[in-house]
Parts: sequence; structure tokens; C-alpha cells
Amino acid sequence: MNEKSYHHGDLRRALIETGIEFIKQEGEETLSLRKIAEMCGVSNAAPYAHFKTKDEFIVAMQQYVMDLFSTALEKAALEYKDSPSLLLMLGKTYVIFFYQNPFYYDFLFSRKNIM
Repeated sequence: MNEKSYHHGDLRRALIETGIEFIKQEGEETLSLRKIAEMCGVSNAAPYAHFKTKDEFIVAMQQYVMDLFSTALEKAALEYKDSPSLLLMLGKTYVIFFYQNPFYYDFLFSRKNIM
């Protein structure tokens, strides 16, 4: 796994994106906020300013992915709002989003704590 270092900006987002990549590579069982902090190059305490627990962190990662997915659907809905092919294009957007991001589908829908 590539180690990336956090250099100012949006630490919350960096933690979430690193967490998602960690789970993709290593699995959820070995996930810890300490490991993610180390990968981002911040102190062990830094993630706790954003997430109280590992479970809260996982929920934030799920919400992040859902927000990306919702944005893709909203873009298609606006683009085709007056078109008879709106439903078709929303379906196509759904398929393309998860085709391009297959781990997101697994992360959201193949887990015990589905949103």
C-alpha cells in the first residue's frame, strides 16, 4: 500500500480517503485510527478531533461514498431533468459509478452495517 502524507488542508477528508483505501487493501478487521493517522503523517490523537470511535469513522467513510454517489446521480438528474430518458440515464449513472468504483459498492452494500 502506498503511504501518503497529509500536508495541510482537509485532514478529515484525507483520513476518510486513506481509511477507504486501507480497507480496500487490508480489510476492515485490521483498521485502526492509529494506523490511518500514521499513514497520513499526523499524530495518533489527530483523528480523534474528527471521529470519536472507529465505528464513527466507518460511518463517515460510508457517508463520504454516498455523497459521491449522490452527486453523480444529481448531476445526471439535472442534465436529463426534462428528458424522457431520465430514468434510463439515472440507471446508467448508477452502473457506471459502481463499475468505475467497484470497491465502493462492496463497501456500502456487502457489509453487516449497511446504511
